[in-house]
Amino acid sequence: MAESKQLLPSAKRFIPGRFSEVLQTVVTDINMRSWTVDVVSKLTGRYWADVQAGSPYLHQAQGEGIYCMPEVGATCMLCLPTDMSGPFIMAFVSPGQTTSAKGAVDAREQQGDPDEKKIPPTNRDIDYTYSSNRPIAKPGDIVMRGRDGNFCILHRGGVLQIGASEMSQRIYIPLTNMVTDVSEHYQHHNVAGTIRWGMQPLAYQDRETWWRQCFRVFADDRYCDVRLTVGNVRDPCPLPDGDEDMGDVSTTSPLVYEVVLIPAGEDAGFAGVDGEVVKSSHNQLKMMFKMDRKGNCYCRFDGNCMLAVKKDLLVKVKGDFRLQAKSINMTTTGDATLGADGTTNVKGQLVKLAGGGVGVARLMDMVMIPGAQLAAALGAMGVPMTNAGAAAALSIQGAITTCSSKTESS
Repeated sequence: MAESKQLLPSAKRFIPGRFSEVLQTVVTDINMRSWTVDVVSKLTGRYWADVQAGSPYLHQAQGEGIYCMPEVGATCMLCLPTDMSGPFIMAFVSPGQTTSAKGAVDAREQQGDPDEKKIPPTNRDIDYTYSSNRPIAKPGDIVMRGRDGNFCILHRGGVLQIGASEMSQRIYIPLTNMVTDVSEHYQHHNVAGTIRWGMQPLAYQDRETWWRQCFRVFADDRYCDVRLTVGNVRDPCPLPDGDEDMGDVSTTSPLVYEVVLIPAGEDAGFAGVDGEVVKSSHNQLKMMFKMDRKGNCYCRFDGNCMLAVKKDLLVKVKGDFRLQAKSINMTTTGDATLGADGTTNVKGQLVKLAGGGVGVARLMDMVMIPGAQLAAALGAMGVPMTNAGAAAALSIQGAITTCSSKTESS
């Protein structure tokens, strides 16, 4: 019984021996701690303090329910019950407005002297409305709306619309079960990483846009491992110290695509909120791919890379094709052809063909022709020799000074 008595309002608020009354009042003050308001009657000027505002549902156990904190100036209907339980706000209503070509005027400003008789206006341009700046709703719509533009609308037909403004809202459409997001800048954070999409921070005045997503390999990691940025990449990940060559990727044309891998550690990886590189962890970079707006690309792997193609592979290059490596090993199970419309140059300290033990001679290489081969060559050319045996015992040694790019065979 003691607890029940605490739930009852003070008896000094009651007016014994009266019937129930309902009056139109205006909120003049609020008490956020006690969830009460002070109201004054619009007609009689009577004043009530610490009146609780009614709710569609409320339970005192955990404060669960549907309720709102009124603002000063709101028009409401005050009920004075006959059972002497304290007054309460039954509902909030519109004060009404007269609309004309000059604009809307609050009905409370139209009252004047209640004893003064006035002839109502008959001009067709003047009308009376209770809209109170509410948006036009369809029959069956249920609307919750704040003064600053945030809203929640349950549309007739099943559509749910929730937002803070026209450019920050989500719409749920039961037809095809579609969810539509409208935003100027979008962020999503969870244990696996982050997504940021929209305009760059206000410090950049060119209305640049981007889409960034960071990924964690393990949910318990402090930082993310992979960062993907599409759009205007204003803060690209730097290369490791001492490795500043990115080829033809322009530093003036904006980067439009970047994906980077830095294994997460105590002080390594990407910050999960904005994707910034943590301290000097760019020196632990393992993979990077960049592309600028001109189409130039840069790709870097710190590990092995394999390209597996089951059918044909064609690489078409209009410009120069350059390949730099510590060693090159190319094998085929079929035929191999190396052709050129111009000169084919093969350079090396020692050039071998078919894995032979003798290298291919080059310009200025020292060569020796055995006498037997020399005698056979001279005989084939019809050169007379008086002593073929002596010629076979000799040899010729010298340097190659000229060569021919054409080879003839019969």
